[in-house]
Amino acid sequence: MRSQLRLRFEQEAKLLKKSVTQVARREKRIQDRELEIKNLEVLLETEAEMKRAVEGKNAELMRELEDICAQFSGLKVSNEHLSQRVAALQEQVSGEEKLKASFEEFKRQAFADVVSAGVAKGMSEGLKHGVVHGRSQLELESIEAYDPEAEAKFVAALQSLKDLKFSLLDQLEGLKDAPMDVI
Repeated sequence: MRSQLRLRFEQEAKLLKKSVTQVARREKRIQDRELEIKNLEVLLETEAEMKRAVEGKNAELMRELEDICAQFSGLKVSNEHLSQRVAALQEQVSGEEKLKASFEEFKRQAFADVVSAGVAKGMSEGLKHGVVHGRSQLELESIEAYDPEAEAKFVAALQSLKDLKFSLLDQLEGLKDAPMDVI
């Protein structure tokens, strides 16, 4: 019986060692799983923090986008206003250029009138001197090209050229340093 007990004790010891080994392996697997679970929890927490950070950044970017959209709308309105202002200024410049061209034509015509009157005066004086010096039988008034009023016309044309008042030009010269809104 002793031998049976011993045999039984040895078998029990082997079973116990085997059970202890199995328990140790299971314990190791449990620890490994717990470590894996902790790592997964840390990873999950990290991902949750990243998600919160991304959501915060997304909200910030959405606010920036809304601000940029508002600025863009303001710029569109400003652009339309400036386009209208440019068109008005171009129209004004075009009108001023037409006025300047008309003024230049008027000056040329006035100058031509003075020159024409001067030529007529010169011709009349030449004829007058020619008749006087030539002691011709002709009277000065009988020559068709003679104009007794040529000198008076020349003086009147020259005086009208001197008396020309360019009020618009004077106004524009007075406003040469003024901003366009004043003009």
